[in-house]
Amino acid sequence: MPNGKVGVIYKQETIIGAGLDDNPAFLTDKNASVNVYPYDIGLHVVATNKRKDGLPIYNHIITGMPLKSGEVKISISGYTYGSMYTKASRIDKTYSLEIK
Repeated sequence: MPNGKVGVIYKQETIIGAGLDDNPAFLTDKNASVNVYPYDIGLHVVATNKRKDGLPIYNHIITGMPLKSGEVKISISGYTYGSMYTKASRIDKTYSLEIK
């Protein structure tokens, strides 16, 4: 992810779930999580799409105004359910960026 600056609005879109049988709704807040560390850095996660039942789909934006400098970790974890066409799989990915 691109680096950011203290006091300057940060906004970066990240999509997980693409390529899952063309159905990104496999990943929702029920079976996936996106976390920002440290929590008090001023950044947060916003889901950008919703399924028909209202659950957020994890096409998301990391956004906010960084309050202090340092390294930021964005952790994405979750799993997909298996079907007759795909096997179940686990997702564990960590991104990092520097706030200067």
